[in-house]
Amino acid sequence: MTALLSSSSRAPLDNDDVEPLGLSLLELEEEETTDHVIGDLTITLRGYPRSSGQTLQCTGETTWRGGDLLARHLWRRSAKTSAVVEVGSGLGLVSLTAQQLNIAPVLVATDGDDRALEKLRRNCGREVAVERLRWGDAEDVHRVLAHAKNGFSLVLGADVAYTAAAVAPLARTCRALLAPGGQVIIAYTRRHVDADAVLEAFADEGLVMRRDALVDDEREDAGDRVWYFSL
Repeated sequence: MTALLSSSSRAPLDNDDVEPLGLSLLELEEEETTDHVIGDLTITLRGYPRSSGQTLQCTGETTWRGGDLLARHLWRRSAKTSAVVEVGSGLGLVSLTAQQLNIAPVLVATDGDDRALEKLRRNCGREVAVERLRWGDAEDVHRVLAHAKNGFSLVLGADVAYTAAAVAPLARTCRALLAPGGQVIIAYTRRHVDADAVLEAFADEGLVMRRDALVDDEREDAGDRVWYFSL
């Protein structure tokens, strides 16, 4: 666990420390159950419709395009590894895709918001371990690392870089979770944080972007990326 993480009394930034954009949950559409088709897999999730995304107070209560990109990439990749953790799992699309693909004997989904965690646990059931992980919080990182004492060989994140203040804690947390020789895969879509700022924050933690795994016909937007990082 890196010494750069903090366990101070101040609440750390996590993936849902963003300004609410409007409607309260009582004013939103009702939750819905949706089947997400990823290759030959079907992932069933319950949460708010994607059309509500910009009005939700917690971004993890719906799905986002980056999750689609990363889930489809994992399906095409079909590679096995030893231990996987997802940061900012939201409703669990990426983690449940990894579980159905049986890519690792150890698989942990995480989120930093209580509302997202409730839905994540409900969607994952007993299939995937779920932990609270606020980015930059040393105690949370320590608890997640209990699932993989030597760190995780693969750290995943989809649509997790959407507020500038959270990018540095995100990068530090990915570094703290990563096993020697491991990889971080981040699905990035253009929102409120410039791609270069994300790459710089990860580079500051020693995580070098090695490649963008998407080809042009896999991008719904020219800014879509699936980055591979390693030390």
